[in-house]
Amino acid sequence: MNSKDDQLAAFLASPVPRRLLPPLIVKSAVQQAGPTGRLVLGVVSLLFSLFFVISFTPWEILQDMRLRGAPTAPGRVEAVSPTRMKIQGVAVQRIDYSFQPPGQKTGQGTCFATGGNWTFGQRIAVAYLPNDPAIHCPVGARKSESEIGGFTLWLLPLAGIIIIGTTLAARRRARWLLQWGTVTEARVTQVVATSMRVNRRRVFAITFALPQGQTITLRRHVSNWVQFAQARLLSRQPVFVLYDPAHPKRLLLPEMF
Repeated sequence: MNSKDDQLAAFLASPVPRRLLPPLIVKSAVQQAGPTGRLVLGVVSLLFSLFFVISFTPWEILQDMRLRGAPTAPGRVEAVSPTRMKIQGVAVQRIDYSFQPPGQKTGQGTCFATGGNWTFGQRIAVAYLPNDPAIHCPVGARKSESEIGGFTLWLLPLAGIIIIGTTLAARRRARWLLQWGTVTEARVTQVVATSMRVNRRRVFAITFALPQGQTITLRRHVSNWVQFAQARLLSRQPVFVLYDPAHPKRLLLPEMF
């Protein structure tokens, strides 16, 4: 009994809880509930957004906060060069400088500023921490290349995390349905196009009527779901559904495994 049809027939006939799940059926059910393509999309989206998070997060902002109200010492701009980053269309400048704290050795450092009239040889005031002289920056500049607004990019990975999380949850629910779900015959009573679109595909509302008089309406944009439902609607042929009576919208179509 190695063919997929044989495994499906044995699965549909087995009592609950189903202890031995045919591997081909498990694989198909998991794919139907949480396609690999969706999982890959989530991972790519997460990695892509993490690149921007790492690039635009102001990692040194705590040092900037510590320098607020700190004493200053005279300094000099040693070099000014534009970076590759722009904020609202204004280039971020890299500022190399030197300064002379009272009673200490001459210090040097690099900070950043968005725009501004920074020029070589310009006399500047440099804020520094007397008890931690390694932390310093010119007044009007900052330690990080990006500004505090870079923290808003931390919202971007949420999209990838949500896609990954919902896909894995759907796969877990599919495995639960395979073992504990109810198998029954249903009829497709409606396949209606909605005004919604997902990935430029029209979302359809598919309604199933169960023998107990209960109806279940799912919204799907995946073409094989829509085509299968439309075919069964036209032919009026019953369809097997595998679902959770406590949560009817958690439903799979074994004939599409």
